[in-house]
Order: sequence, then structure tokens, then C-alpha cells
Amino acid sequence: MMHLIRKLGKWLGYSGRTIKQSFERFPITLMATFAVVVIFVMIIHAMHPDDYQNVLMVFALAMPFSAILKLWHERTGKLKLGMQAILTVLLMISYYFVIPEPKSDVFWGQYFVLLILFYAVFFLVPYFPRREGFALALVERAGKFFLTTLYSIVLYLGLNAVLFSVEKLFELNLPSELPADLFFCVLGFFAVPYFLGSLPEIQHQEKPEGFSKIFKTLFLYILIPVQSIYTLILYAYFIRLLVIQTFPEGIIGDLVIWYALVSFLTLFSVKDLREDVPWLDNYTKIFSVTMVVPLGMFAIAMGIRIQHYGLTMARYLSIVAMIYLVIAYVTLPVRKRDVSVPLYIMAICMITVSFFGVLSWDRVVLKEQTNRLERYLIEAGYTLNETNWIAPTTVSEEQQELISDRLIYLTDHYEIGEITLLPEGFEIHQAEQYLGFEIKRSYPRYNTVNYFNQAFVNQNAPVDVKGQDYVMLLNRYEDRSYSLYDAHILLEKAGPSGKTASFEDDEYSSMKVTIEGLFVGEINVDDLAEKASVSNENTQIIEFKASDGEVLLLEFSFIEISGNKKTTGELAGIDYYQCWLKVSKK
Repeated sequence: MMHLIRKLGKWLGYSGRTIKQSFERFPITLMATFAVVVIFVMIIHAMHPDDYQNVLMVFALAMPFSAILKLWHERTGKLKLGMQAILTVLLMISYYFVIPEPKSDVFWGQYFVLLILFYAVFFLVPYFPRREGFALALVERAGKFFLTTLYSIVLYLGLNAVLFSVEKLFELNLPSELPADLFFCVLGFFAVPYFLGSLPEIQHQEKPEGFSKIFKTLFLYILIPVQSIYTLILYAYFIRLLVIQTFPEGIIGDLVIWYALVSFLTLFSVKDLREDVPWLDNYTKIFSVTMVVPLGMFAIAMGIRIQHYGLTMARYLSIVAMIYLVIAYVTLPVRKRDVSVPLYIMAICMITVSFFGVLSWDRVVLKEQTNRLERYLIEAGYTLNETNWIAPTTVSEEQQELISDRLIYLTDHYEIGEITLLPEGFEIHQAEQYLGFEIKRSYPRYNTVNYFNQAFVNQNAPVDVKGQDYVMLLNRYEDRSYSLYDAHILLEKAGPSGKTASFEDDEYSSMKVTIEGLFVGEINVDDLAEKASVSNENTQIIEFKASDGEVLLLEFSFIEISGNKKTTGELAGIDYYQCWLKVSKK
């Protein structure tokens, strides 16, 4: 028992010194980390968590960016602490003001890629531009990361066990958000400082002798044999294709690209062990040659899919990955110089180009899909101009499907204004007047839009009724009729016909208002729900004037809203809502 306590004391002492070292070495990074933790805790307890989203994003970017500046200072002697702080704040401010509203899927993709690129550059800085041992360093960093993750999980579970015991033994009613708070506290106050503190100094040089035995066993005696067997299976499949005289399609592309990536990462990780493992050098050369056939078959399969269905994000990125892997497998066997850093830099550059600028996947895909739609329209006999499309007398069923698929893809993934081929004022739900036929949807709507559920308040939470004369619970599909103020006011709530009504239908949830027997107006409650969702303000107030000069106030306090958003972030429609209707006069 004493031996165990001494070991625990040594580990606590080591952890304390490691965390202290991280504070001394990365003060700005840890300040940004603590800010991220505080913001996450605020989000957990907030009524409107989206209000903190943009601030969280910029502090999350500040973490790796400030760490990059610190390592650059250690490597070059430039950028003192004050300048690091100024540059970090400038990044945060400038990025905060370019965050769009609403945030499209493309923007989210670019944001997370930017975050990943910052972390990638962080690991590169100590070895830039041509320092050797980079592959070994990445494996060592991976080992420290997994060890930190293990310690964090154990610490988090242990603290949760303590909280559970205290709650049960002392009959306390602790907040339900406490485990989530604790998770982010462990992550920010322990995991990040411990990992940063465990990183070696900038002058540290990794050696093959220090390669982790666990990783060595994993790569050399598990992953390499598995990828060799998988290679034999792929070659057997290719022989089968030759026998039956057909081309690869479908899933073969995904199988090959992931297999090629994992295999490359395996060989990249152990490349510096070729001096100590005699067979590894020959294996790398042979395996690089054997990858010619799988990558060639992948190119054929991808070409077939692009020819038939056009370019998409997945296909674009697959092509980029294939080009990178071809270059990587050609250069990986080279031993005259260390190619780790050049290959790593090339990966960073290709990812950057793929997500940012005129050659990014969304710009290239938009151009290709627009050109494809234009070709289909011209082949079908349409006359195209900026103000209108002149449709031919007849359009074949096959051409209708091709045109519909391209239009649906473009309008679901891009803003109407971005699609230059479309005439002015074009709307997808009015496409029939331009095309001469009704849009044909080949796929369910949930495949082309993003379903969301937005909860504003807990349904079981107390409702503030101060100053209200009536309070009713409504939802989108139930019809309701309320006679208020001694039958002087009648509210009639009607839902769309049937609970399966599509959000693209013109039907909507409505409420008719009658005062003193006179119809005074109709409220489109779907529109109110849309306004509440977009503005993130759950309360919408409508006023009607009565004949006696009083004003009738209808306050719709939305509890939750469900619906669909396009991949551009634009609201496509409301499927369901639940709200409190509060009625009063003034």
C-alpha cells in the first residue's frame, strides 16, 4: 500500500512539474484554452447557447495559432511574447468579423480544416524546413497524446465517481450539467497543459532507439501484415475483373483510397527504422510498386462515377488524395534524403488549396455541375438567357430526371445567386414555369437537406404568466379553437392537412383572429417559427386593435422548433413547433 502511495505521489509530482512547465512555455495558449473551457461551461448553462458560438470559435483558433508563434520564437529567436499576444489578438478580431450568418456547411468545413491546419503547422515548426527525424517525432507526439488521453479519461471517471458518491451518501441534488462541466474542466485544465508540458524542447532530436515498443509492434507486426494480406485480396479482385471483363464501380473506390492512405501512414511512421529493420527497406520499395494497380483501378472507378453523376465534394477530395498518394509512394522509398517534411508540407498545401480559394472543392464542383446542367438543358432543346429559359415542346423522361437531379443538387448546396446559369428570380419550387415540367425528386428530402431540432426552453419548466389573461399550449399539427373574453374574441388555430405534409407544400399552420364577430386577420405561425429560429429569439408578439380601442397582444413563446436547412445554412422549412400562446390586452 505504501509502495502504491509513493508511486502515486511521484506521478502527481511529475504531473505538477509538467503542467508548470507548460504554463511557463505556452502562457498565451493556455489562457486561450481556459477561455474555451469557460465558454463551453457558459454554453452548457445558457438559454441561448448559439450566442457564444462565434467567440468560442475564435478562441479555439487562438490555441494552436499562439502555440505556433511560441515554437517559431524558440526556433528563430523572433516574435517575443508581446508580439505573439498582439498577433493572436489580431487573428481573433479579424476572424470574428468574417464569420458569416448563417453559417453554411462549406464555411463549417473550412473552419474545421483551418483548425486542423493550424495544429498540423504546430507539429511542423520545430522541423521546418528540412530537419531530419520528423516522422519519428510525429509518432512520439502521438504516443504522448494517447497517454494524456488515457490519464484524462481516468481522472474524469474518478472525479465523476467522487461526485456520484457524495451525491448519494449526503442526499444532495447536484446540477445535472455538472458532469459536462467537469469534462471540459479536465480537458482544459489538465489534458491540454499536461500534453504541452510533455513536449520536448525545440532542440530535442528523436532517435530510432527511442521508438515506442508498443508502436513498433503495432506497425511492424500487426498493420504491415494486415495491409499485405489486404493487397493480395485486392489483386485477386482485380484478376476477377479481368476474367469477367468489367470495370470497377461503387464501393471499390472508397476501399482503395482508405487502404492506400492507411498503408502510407504506416510506412511513413516506420520509415526511419529501415536501418534497424533490414527487411523494411525492400518491403517499402515492393509495396510502393504494388500500389500502382489499386490506384489505377481507383482512377478508373472514379472516372466512371464522375462521367455518370458529376463531380461532388467526396469525389474531388478523393482525386486530390489519389494525386498525393501517387507522389508519396514514388518518393517514400528514397533514402538519400529525408522526405518526411516535404511530404508533410505538400499535404498541408493540397488540403489548403482543396478548401480555400478558386480551386477549392465547392468552387470547382459548382462550375462542373453548372456546366453539366447547361449541357443537359441544351441537349434537351432549351434556349437559355439571363431572364428566362424557353422550353422545347417535349422533354423526354430521362432528360427530365437528369435536369432535375442537377438542379436539386445545385440549389441544395449553393445559394441561388451563385448559380450563374439560372435566370433572374428563379426559385426551385417554381421551376416548372422555367422548365415546362415538374421537378422530379429521386431521393427522399432528408437526403438533400439537414434536419434540425431547436429547443429554446424545457417544456416542464415553469411558465411566467404575470400580466397574461390566457395561456395555451400549441403545436403545429393540432387544430384548436379558443373563445376568450366572454366570447368577444375567437382564436382558431389550424394545422396543415395531415402530419405528413411536406415542408415544400404551400400549406402552413395558421391562426385566424375574430374580434366582436369581425375577422381581423390571419397569422402564419410557420413564419413566426421561422423568425424565431433564424433570430434565436423564441418570443414573437403580434398585436390587433379592438373596436373599443384596446390592443390585443398574442405572444408566441416557442418551446422547440424542428425543420430543415439547406447545406448553405438557409432555412428550407418548418416541420414542427411547440409553443405557449399568451394572450393579454393593453
